[in-house]
Amino acid sequence: MSSRLPDKRPLERLVERAEELYRDDSLSAVSARKERTGGKAVGYMPIYVPRELLHAQGVMPVGIMGGGEVETA
Repeated sequence: MSSRLPDKRPLERLVERAEELYRDDSLSAVSARKERTGGKAVGYMPIYVPRELLHAQGVMPVGIMGGGEVETA
C-alpha cells in the first residue's frame, strides 16, 4: 500500500506569491487593487493597529515594514 503525499505545487506557488508581495517595495499589488476596485488603502506599522477596524471601514490595510532604498538616476 503506497501513501500519496499531497501535491506541493500549490503550496510552492503560495510561498512564491507571498515572497513577491513581501519584496514589492513599490506596492504595485496595492496600486493594482486600488485601480481595480476603486477602494482605498491605509498603510500601518505592523501590530500597532486593529486591522479589523480598517476592513470594517472598507479600507485595505497595508503593513509597512520599512522604507527600502530607492535608486534615483
